[in-house]
Amino acid sequence: MRGVTMEKIDWKNLSYDDFTGFVAVTAFLLFVLYFGGLWYATYDYRIQMRDQMVEMYKQLPNPIPPIEDDYGVHQRWLVFYIDGVKVLNKPQPENVINEYKKALEKEGWATEREYEHVRNDKNKIYGINMRKGEFILSVSARENRDSINIHLIKRDWIYNKGF
Repeated sequence: MRGVTMEKIDWKNLSYDDFTGFVAVTAFLLFVLYFGGLWYATYDYRIQMRDQMVEMYKQLPNPIPPIEDDYGVHQRWLVFYIDGVKVLNKPQPENVINEYKKALEKEGWATEREYEHVRNDKNKIYGINMRKGEFILSVSARENRDSINIHLIKRDWIYNKGF
């Protein structure tokens, strides 16, 4: 029976493919260690922020009482965000956005941007982006729809890192 012998790496005459493979594996392992460590170290903080965002969503004012309110908590890498849909009783989109803007401003939200644009299906979309502390809220309504879309995210240090 023959034994398996391992060849030593000749570091002085390393080929280009071997070098790039070594660099790629090292970069991948460093990323996994960094991301895994960040995931583990921030777990409790992230869960606390997710719960805080759910409470913030539930406390949003409803100037026009919804028939149905559905939301979901989603995660992208390390950051949680909330997408919600509120079904209203035959709203006029521009009026709905104005009512939400007034109600949110009373709650301490500041308007960052108001927008109106036309999509490919020729329906106008009306929307506002608002901020309260680290929270960013987007409310949008589309013509010929009986619902509004709400997007809530917290721009904390993890979000700012790009995760």
